[in-house]
Amino acid sequence: MRRAAPLIAFLPTPVWAGVCAQARPAWSAAQGRLDAWGEAALFLTSPLGAVVILVCVLTWAVRSQALAVIALVLAVGVALFLGTALSLDPLLAAQMQDEGCLGPTWISATIYGALAMLTALRLWHLSRPL
Repeated sequence: MRRAAPLIAFLPTPVWAGVCAQARPAWSAAQGRLDAWGEAALFLTSPLGAVVILVCVLTWAVRSQALAVIALVLAVGVALFLGTALSLDPLLAAQMQDEGCLGPTWISATIYGALAMLTALRLWHLSRPL
C-alpha cells in the first residue's frame, strides 16, 4: 500500500477538476463551501436574477397585463430552471458541489416561485373589471 500512495496522490480529485474555475470564475476555495443561503445570494444578485426581480416589481408599479405576463413567464421559468438545474447534468453538478462552488438551489427556487405566485395574483387583479 505504501508504494501506491504516491500514485494515489496523482489521481484526479475534486479540487483538481477545475470545474468551478470555468463555471464560477469569481469563486475561490478560500471563500469556503457554498451553502443554500450563499447560493441564493449569488443567484439573486446575478444579472438574470436581478432582471426577473425588477420585472416582477415593475408589474406591481405599472398597470400592464403584458408586463405581468412577461414577469410571470420569467419567474416561473427561473423557478423551474433552479428546481431542475442540478438534474440536467448530474455529473457536473456533483463535481461543482464537491469543489464547493455550488450549493443547494431550493431557497432560490422558492423565492422565484413565490415571485411567480405574487405576479400571478397581480395578473389576476389586473384582469378583473374595475
